Amino acid sequence: MALGLVDVEWADGEGGRLRNSVLEAVSRIRFESVLPVRQFTSYRGQRPFTGW
Repeated sequence: MALGLVDVEWADGEGGRLRNSVLEAVSRIRFESVLPVRQFTSYRGQRPFTGW
């Protein structure tokens, strides 16, 4: 698959602004450092956990 065909959207670590680009252009971004776009909520007895 060509990386230029995959769209990526994320919230940056500097204020949580939404950004988007193609995967090829963002290969150097450390996505473990960015904020989650949404919260992954859970409740007792829920299976499976949507965040994993």
